[in-house]
Amino acid sequence: MAKSQPQVNEAEYVVVGAGSAGCAVAGRLADAGHSVVLLEAGGADKSMMFRTPGMITMIHAEPKLKAKFDWGYYHVPQANLNNRKVPATRGRLMGGSSSVNGMIFVRGNRADFDSRADEGNKGWAYDDVLATYKKLENWEGGASDYRGSGGPVQ
Repeated sequence: MAKSQPQVNEAEYVVVGAGSAGCAVAGRLADAGHSVVLLEAGGADKSMMFRTPGMITMIHAEPKLKAKFDWGYYHVPQANLNNRKVPATRGRLMGGSSSVNGMIFVRGNRADFDSRADEGNKGWAYDDVLATYKKLENWEGGASDYRGSGGPVQ
């Protein structure tokens, strides 16, 4: 028997997609005291395939699993790849693409951000975005000048 979900008649915000960004946005809104509905088309990511490093390859290798947990998108044909269409893995479950891409979190380096600012994108320099990254992280070594602790991303 399925667990019944509480009925929601209204909310201040509706966040569509429970990937990394959707969960972070919904969590921050809820933490600020707002009522939030978070919608996700897929199911939970509680399987060992998602929780154990290296197991994710089973999902990409098995067509039935891939169809269940991936939206099945492809990039346009790539001229430098003999016009092949390369998969654009997009997760269809709680955690979104982060759940089907091997549990990796990597932020861009200083030069990536600083080059955006140099092109006229005010507020995108590394020093501008660092505080946001630190707020997001829960770094295993604790907070430092470059890493955060207490955030939702391990």
